Amino acid sequence: MNKSPDPTPTMAYSNISRVSTTPEEVVLEFGIRPLDQWESPSLTPHTHIAMSLPAAKRLAIALGRALKDYEKAFGTIDTDVARKRAQG
Repeated sequence: MNKSPDPTPTMAYSNISRVSTTPEEVVLEFGIRPLDQWESPSLTPHTHIAMSLPAAKRLAIALGRALKDYEKAFGTIDTDVARKRAQG
């Protein structure tokens, strides 16, 4: 008998991610990088999530919709890290 997953989900914060693929899955890696180390090419992930390609596509669609709705309500999301660092 398979043990069911823990019913209590865990929560983690991430401000940096990496996505890689294999022929059968997508692997998402999440971590935290302080703004003063933003240019560093390294990522030490704290969370890895592997999912099937169809599940990844559904996630991409859902994220796209969520971001579109957010920007419609609150304006464009600024992704320019250099500008944020300069602002302090």
